[in-house]
Amino acid sequence: VFITATGRAGVLPASAIAAMQDGAVLANSGHFPWEIDTEGMRAMTTGSTDLDGTLQRLDLANGRHVILVADGRMFNLAGSEPKGNSIESMDIGFMLQALSLERVVKGATGERPAPGAQPVPDDINQRIARLMMATMGAAL
Repeated sequence: VFITATGRAGVLPASAIAAMQDGAVLANSGHFPWEIDTEGMRAMTTGSTDLDGTLQRLDLANGRHVILVADGRMFNLAGSEPKGNSIESMDIGFMLQALSLERVVKGATGERPAPGAQPVPDDINQRIARLMMATMGAAL
């Protein structure tokens, strides 16, 4: 089983795929679909079989086959019921972004932060935690 998770192009080149054992499974959990060289792999494919809509068997010219998950795209978004990120985690992310941006625009202390990435202020983290816990019927 080979799983990429880098966000970089060509992590699994066609030459590496050709050298894999028969039946190797290829999956990508990185952000972009180009981590696995699917184009190069398909160029050396003699046939393919759709196994279930998410899994595809690719027969290689060297007599071996590989199983490709989600056509090389992010496999957490694949399948008959793709999950992706939960709505709760999306809510938290959007709240963090919105409240942090509001802080930048309005300013909180009058001080200008140093250039570069900044941690989310504790009061914003605490506010979001209280709001999320309240939606779940719990207290912080």
